[in-house]
Amino acid sequence: MYKYLCYVSKHYAAKGKAIGTCSEPRHTPCSHRSPNDWDDRRELVLNLIKSNFYHIKAVDKEIALLSVCCKNFISQLVQKTEFPNVSTFLAVQFLQVLSLVGLVPLGCYNYAEPSDMKLGSSNFIQVAMQRRNMKKEDCSTQFEELVNDIEKVWDDGKVSRAIIENVLCELSRSYWLTARSIVDPNKEHKMKAIRNWPFPRLPNVRCITDESVRVESRCIDVLYFLPHRNAVQSFFKLRYSGDGATTSKPQLVMVNHSVLGNGNVPKVKKLTNWKKDTNDRQMMSWSNRGKMMKLSSSLTLKRELRNIYTT
Repeated sequence: MYKYLCYVSKHYAAKGKAIGTCSEPRHTPCSHRSPNDWDDRRELVLNLIKSNFYHIKAVDKEIALLSVCCKNFISQLVQKTEFPNVSTFLAVQFLQVLSLVGLVPLGCYNYAEPSDMKLGSSNFIQVAMQRRNMKKEDCSTQFEELVNDIEKVWDDGKVSRAIIENVLCELSRSYWLTARSIVDPNKEHKMKAIRNWPFPRLPNVRCITDESVRVESRCIDVLYFLPHRNAVQSFFKLRYSGDGATTSKPQLVMVNHSVLGNGNVPKVKKLTNWKKDTNDRQMMSWSNRGKMMKLSSSLTLKRELRNIYTT
């Protein structure tokens, strides 16, 4: 899949652009900086997954335990010499993909933590705290406090760590664009230089709450139209309640625009929660699950799902 995603990015999604580019159109399965062949590390990855997520029973019984397992997995992936050039940012992305394809509990998709101290969520936390060169441990502590405060307001799992971290990234982009428009309206300085200015020369982070001066993040979400299905791409979401779904054991659903339900609205398909379902309602499942997973394990799709993608 790693090689396939890189191939799609290079030849179809973002022709002529480096994999991992942040300019539109973009398609970022990875930064592709590592010269290593990750196919050779499949067994190492599988062992790392089993040791962190399936060494105890019902690891996804509660979200707090699942978060601890995610944090340990990311830490080991970054620190182990067998996985060179893997940063926290890429490790989190990798974990989220593993959860979507059912190799780790699906609840792991909502895990995130600050990574590069110069970019995104970590940078915004430093700006908000007025503390440049903050240690990663201190930044993580501030992030955890923010998550805990938000969970006191919304405790239904819909405002996840991943959403909070992503919003902080967007706020960071918005802040620096807004700050530049305030302190350097004629664009006499490069953004890189402005980002290194001491905080007293920069506007307070609350400037992005002022609609009269705020500049929105320029990031654009790219949607693809599929001519052979005469519809836009399918959309996916995690459902945290109803039909047996919980915060730690969500259900993956697909909003399909090529299959219309009553009232000509897109049909919502329940795909999987990657658990063993006694009613056999899973549209996707592995031949082996959890600690029984093998490199030779096969993924099966029900005919209904196959028909959607061959329409």
